[in-house]
Amino acid sequence: MRGNWYQLSLIFLGIVVTALFGVFLYREIFPEYKIYQNTYVELEQLRSEYTGEKPPSFGTGIKQILLESDDKGPHTIDRCNSCHVALQFSHFSPTKIAKNVDGKIIYGEDGIPVQEPNEDYIWGELEQKVATLKEEGHLREAEKLEALKTAKVGDNDYDVTKVLRMHPLVGKETRPFQHHPIDEYGCTSCHSGNGRSVVTDRAHGPVFDEQYEEQFTGPKPQFTEPDPDNDPQFAKVFNHMPGHRLLFQTTPIYVGGLIQAKCVQCHQSSEGKTQEVVRKTGVSTKNYHRGRELYISQACYACHRIDNLTRGGVGPELTNIGEYYPWYIKEAMVWPKANLKTSTMPNFHLDHEELEDLMTFLLAQRGRGKSVSETSYRTALSEWEAGRKLPWEKPINPGKLLDLRYSMTVFAAEGCAACHRLKGFESNVGFRVEKEKPDFETLYKEREWFRDLFPETVIGSEVVEAIDVHASEIDRRIVDDVRADSLLEELEEEYPKLIESYYDNFKYALRAKNHLFAQNSEGKKEWNERVYRILMMYVQEYGLGRLICPRPNWSGIYRSDEWLIEHFRKPSRHTARSLMPVMPFDDSKFYALTYMLDELAKRNRDEVREIWDNRGFNPELAYQTHCSQCHGEYLHGNGPVAEWIYPIPKNLRNADFLRNFTRENVISSIVHGVKGTPMPPWGEVAEDKPFPPVLTENEITQLVDWLFSSLLGGTVIRSSEDVEKWQYDTEDVLEELKKEGNVLEPGELPEFLEIEDIKPDMSALPREEYYASLTPKVYGSEPKVEDVFDVSPNPIPGPEEHAYHIKKKYYTEENIRQGQQFFELNCAVCHGKEADGMGFRAGTMYDAKPRMLTNLHWIDTRDDLRLIRSIKYGVLGTSMTPWGDQTSSLQRLQLVIFIRSLSLEQQQRDDLFNAIYKVFDRADQVLDTARSFGYQTVNELKEQLAQASEQRAKLYEKVEKGTAQPEEALALYKQELDMSQQAKQHEETDHLLQEIKETVKKESKIYQSMGVVLLGKAFFGGVFEKYLQLVEYDNAQYEVVESKLQVNFDPKKEAEIKKREQELIARIENQIRKMEKEKSLLEGEKELANLDYEIRSYTNMRNSFLSGFEETLQLRKQQQQLYEEYVRKLAVQRG
Repeated sequence: MRGNWYQLSLIFLGIVVTALFGVFLYREIFPEYKIYQNTYVELEQLRSEYTGEKPPSFGTGIKQILLESDDKGPHTIDRCNSCHVALQFSHFSPTKIAKNVDGKIIYGEDGIPVQEPNEDYIWGELEQKVATLKEEGHLREAEKLEALKTAKVGDNDYDVTKVLRMHPLVGKETRPFQHHPIDEYGCTSCHSGNGRSVVTDRAHGPVFDEQYEEQFTGPKPQFTEPDPDNDPQFAKVFNHMPGHRLLFQTTPIYVGGLIQAKCVQCHQSSEGKTQEVVRKTGVSTKNYHRGRELYISQACYACHRIDNLTRGGVGPELTNIGEYYPWYIKEAMVWPKANLKTSTMPNFHLDHEELEDLMTFLLAQRGRGKSVSETSYRTALSEWEAGRKLPWEKPINPGKLLDLRYSMTVFAAEGCAACHRLKGFESNVGFRVEKEKPDFETLYKEREWFRDLFPETVIGSEVVEAIDVHASEIDRRIVDDVRADSLLEELEEEYPKLIESYYDNFKYALRAKNHLFAQNSEGKKEWNERVYRILMMYVQEYGLGRLICPRPNWSGIYRSDEWLIEHFRKPSRHTARSLMPVMPFDDSKFYALTYMLDELAKRNRDEVREIWDNRGFNPELAYQTHCSQCHGEYLHGNGPVAEWIYPIPKNLRNADFLRNFTRENVISSIVHGVKGTPMPPWGEVAEDKPFPPVLTENEITQLVDWLFSSLLGGTVIRSSEDVEKWQYDTEDVLEELKKEGNVLEPGELPEFLEIEDIKPDMSALPREEYYASLTPKVYGSEPKVEDVFDVSPNPIPGPEEHAYHIKKKYYTEENIRQGQQFFELNCAVCHGKEADGMGFRAGTMYDAKPRMLTNLHWIDTRDDLRLIRSIKYGVLGTSMTPWGDQTSSLQRLQLVIFIRSLSLEQQQRDDLFNAIYKVFDRADQVLDTARSFGYQTVNELKEQLAQASEQRAKLYEKVEKGTAQPEEALALYKQELDMSQQAKQHEETDHLLQEIKETVKKESKIYQSMGVVLLGKAFFGGVFEKYLQLVEYDNAQYEVVESKLQVNFDPKKEAEIKKREQELIARIENQIRKMEKEKSLLEGEKELANLDYEIRSYTNMRNSFLSGFEETLQLRKQQQQLYEEYVRKLAVQRG
């Protein structure tokens, strides 16, 4: 029996081996490459029939080129010419180089040889031969010849006319491979691909859709509107992950502009070197260089690092991204969440043209290129990592600080417009009626017509349809030359195709007629000009940029300059989970952008205000203008930016939420905003802005009434008196506490500690012993509201007159621990264990995500009573359920104490940065403003000098000819010297301002570093608050008066600063002495070691403060000396 089993096994294995050998033998006898080689032989024989020339000798079989490896390892094998055997033969090209009657090559204006149809094109001859045979009735022979054009390989039909074709001439080439001999470079050096394979799909790889097996990865969203008739070739390549057969084909061929990614591997990719290559060869790498520009303008550089180029650290590093699969790179740009569900990269709806150029740039990123030596690369990288600044990182020319046109260009071209849509850009294109200075009503009707025809959410096919139907009307109403020298035209000239790159709907429209106008260049030109005019009107009406993040149209009104600068430096500081990266700009560029937002906010507010003044306030229009970007056109909380902001905008059709939130609270939220979120205070004006608000309180009231009027079902609740939640007060909290028999226990604090400054740490106290209180309390008496809560006027005007906060004496270790235990057991599943709003259930919630309870700016706007109410009654219309029946009053109090304790250090950090900003950052801005005024004069003088120099040169020529007197030239030369001297003097004063600016920055850094040291310590004796007072007192009152810097150095203030410094040092030394005394009472080795560490820490802090105070004193003296020198220089200039 066992013998039979062995025999059967051997028979089965023999059959398998025979089958495999048969497959191998078949492939060797009938390989794919032989199909093309045999076809080539037949074509050459056909050609010999009508030319009389003997067919060239050709040996069939695998052909290969050996290419030296960069690492001097085994040769790279390139077998592409096993199939593409006609690459160097001119009679396999449909065109040939045109020559004149003398036989000389005809060149075009760009120096590239002109090409004309090739009458000797062999496939053309084949077509003629087939047609002749069909006419003569030789159908079988005609079919046989026609069959040569197609190769059947497996399930695929391949076009042999593309396989057997001469390599197209590149640039200024007059013969194939003139610049890159095929025997030296092969094919894969430029085209990529798997050179070892002689099977089409494995050699070319997964490139064109529907020509390879695709791996099923589930349904894919469509982010751009498809147009098969007009979409470029790149729309059809690298769209899917390959299936099993090609999964490990990692080097597919590059098509179209992607080939340029290979060019820059060998050739210098800098603009200057590229221009030299273009001049010599006629070969351009424009796709690569536009991709590099897009990497900046689309803000990729702010998140992604590329060595020697960009320092972004939010997203994955892209230094060697060119080594990744091309389909992976494309998918990561088109649909970032496809590969990483937690990706915060938004979908930019990039058009195919932008995707191709950007992908060309990324595929070229493979670290050091072949054209750069290892030493040069390492040296450049070291310098860059040491801080060498690139153009966008450098401080701006002070003269451009208040140059609105410059800052708007930065917004458009350096990344801001990639996510934000800003209104205020003008074009020469406008309404025809604008040429006649129309009244408000006439112009407004034109705008209404345009908005109805092209709403902001219009898609590409709708743009095309509207143009087809209304072309004549559009041409009549929208015209060129309404204005002159507008910024949009300047941007288009300096950054070609930049504006259209932000609007995929208009990219669709621009090529929508390509198939119709393929042979009609005038028709295509007329269509593109019409679409361009509409695009310019669209930008003027709705703004420049994408609508991914909130519009900054009015932010310069309700956001202070301090808020804006801090948002630029750290976007998540004021807006939790902000998507915005830290842009790699100098502070001077942030100041310029802040000035731009202030100026455009006034313009945009006045434009809307003009509508209200002339037509009356319209709440529905106000909602669409200000609110729909987040809350959606139909109030469902799904506006275009909703996906990318936190928290998710409220669904204003949710009747439960609105009615229980009450009308008064809704009004308050719109007037004052919701701090810590993108919800702006529409009814507020920032403290440093002398402007009216965007919306008045009366207008906001009308808007809220309109919101409530749209709710369906039941009576609309308009007052907080109708909702039990808002009637629950602090007396109710204490009454419940009494009924439960619970007591909120306070902590006992040593006399030298100030309650307001401390987060108590009682871990050192032994648990087994009792301690007598120095301030005995009788707990039998009923506590009053003032005993438990700090009562203060509500800082945010609204329905609540007072704000209530649990006193800090109740922030004991026990209360915090009890609150933490309850939170982790019941609340963390939604709010997260770290209270960051990222709990397990958060991902399943749609309408409203759990609050991030560590969001300091949000939680600061909620007093403790508001938090207790939300815990007890929940938030109807959201997933926050009522916990009143599942918690005691004591538990709710302890829970609030724990939540507040999470952000104590962040609160102090914010206080520190606010103090630093008020003193030093404002001084820095004032200095930049003073420099901007001075530099405007310098720039004007330099322009005058350039003009005077030209005039002098012309005058010298006239003197030589005898048509002008030498005295005239001498007078002009003296005038030129005077202007040069003035310019030099102004530059010297600017240099002094720069030095003052540097000393202010140094002083700021010292104060900031000392403050950060305090953040890590127990806040004993009010040291932190005393330190903040010291920082704020060190204010030299910098200001600009009549375009000149003015500083007030008060000697009395210096004495007061010294006194405050000594007080701080004394408090630190007092703490050190206390710990030294405590050390003598401790016995445990671990406790002694911990205390020794604390003593050393405080001693180091004292020493650093002493040296820091001395250094800041010297810097203040230096500032005063520099300012006095500045004043003397100004006096000399006036003299």
